[in-house]
Amino acid sequence: QTDDGTVIDILIGYTKHAMCEAAGRSISNGGACDQIGDLDLLDPALHAPIINVAETSVVWTNTAYINSGIQTQLRLVHTYMTDFDDRGQTCRDMVYKWRDNNDNAMDE
Repeated sequence: QTDDGTVIDILIGYTKHAMCEAAGRSISNGGACDQIGDLDLLDPALHAPIINVAETSVVWTNTAYINSGIQTQLRLVHTYMTDFDDRGQTCRDMVYKWRDNNDNAMDE
């Protein structure tokens, strides 16, 4: 199958703090988010709210494309939680860390 550009596959990565915020858990130092252990992170229910945010964002984007007459659509093919600690990071910092390989931040 050839790629004609009408569907773009995307991957959305999220941090533990983004997951907690989507679930309404405190992300302050020592708050509910900091109390989540590694075994707790295996619970799919913890990830459901942020995955819903990702899926909803794709739906809204695709709707905006349709309403604007743009033929391209996004397809969410995967979501995952990175172990990067985003506290104190700006959006710009996060984009650069996501983009740059071998900087020991989100290199998975």
